[in-house]
Amino acid sequence: RFELGNAFHLVIKQIQIGLPVKQTLILYPKIKQWVQNLKLAAPHIFSPTPENTFRECEYSCNLMFKGCLLCCVYDMVIISDNEAKIIEWTTANLPSNAQILNWHWQTRFYLYVFVESMNYQPQQVSLTYYFVNTDSIAQQFSIYYTATQHRKTQLDLLELIDKRNKLLKNYHKNKLPSKNKYINPLLDIENIPEVPI
Repeated sequence: RFELGNAFHLVIKQIQIGLPVKQTLILYPKIKQWVQNLKLAAPHIFSPTPENTFRECEYSCNLMFKGCLLCCVYDMVIISDNEAKIIEWTTANLPSNAQILNWHWQTRFYLYVFVESMNYQPQQVSLTYYFVNTDSIAQQFSIYYTATQHRKTQLDLLELIDKRNKLLKNYHKNKLPSKNKYINPLLDIENIPEVPI
């Protein structure tokens, strides 16, 4: 299912940029069903982009945060002057308690990085998941971001990065030499003898 899921993402991207997908949909009826399910639930994804709106598939956001590069690739963003919508489609099944998506790390991370790297307030940003692996219309779950969620995610990220930095510091401090006599000398470039050519 993972490979079919990746192919589904690629097909949606191809549709968005106007490439033909008819043959793929004939060969893979499951992907065709998922595309149809998404079209039924979110026709706006497939309609022309409204004026004064930016829409892009596979949109990347990067944020340098406390020495760490945080990277996100969103399935789609739809951006206007006063609001931004992050769209994610998935072939996974909708969790039995969809409310857990509110505090799922992917949700929190995606929203945080977007707000910090773009010129939007948390309350102007939403994230909608479309679960396409159904017998008919895709199931939709939307998260409307808040300043409180944003602060909580920032504190949690600071804590995680602090733990990571401590682990790295301890690793470098206590690093034991390799038992492999061929690898050990290569770890320090200054100790590699020069070879005359």
